[in-house]
Order: sequence, then structure tokens, then C-alpha cells
Amino acid sequence: MTISTDEIIVTMADVTKAGICARGTKGWFADNGLDFRDFLKNGISATRMLAVGDAHGALVVTRKIEREGITVTTEVPNG
Repeated sequence: MTISTDEIIVTMADVTKAGICARGTKGWFADNGLDFRDFLKNGISATRMLAVGDAHGALVVTRKIEREGITVTTEVPNG
């Protein structure tokens, strides 16, 4: 399966499978101006999580991609 990171939805289950605790994740969301309650209800796109630019988001997204065997597109805009 080849998809963009916009299409990958990260959930709390993905966070815990990456070995990160809920309390730490709640703090990470607060520190980065993200809505933790919305995340619990709807998940968050991998793109948005990666945009924070730290190891926490990268680890969770990377582990999800590896675990689910996802191939991520690397499209380069024309021009």
C-alpha cells in the first residue's frame, strides 16, 4: 500500500505500541499546541505529527509505518 502521510491516521493505540505512555503524550500535545481530546476521538494525521519536528512524533509515525507495512509516497511538486 502506497499512501501519503496525510492519509496515515495515528491513534493512541499507535502511541502505546511505540512504547510511549499516555501521560507523556498528553503533555507532548499540550507543549505543541495540539488538541489531545480531539486526538483521542479522531486521531491525528502523520503529517501533522511529523510537522512538530521532534523525535516523539517521528518515532510514533515510523513505528506505525513499519508495523503496518505502509509505503509512503515521496512526490515532488512540479516546477
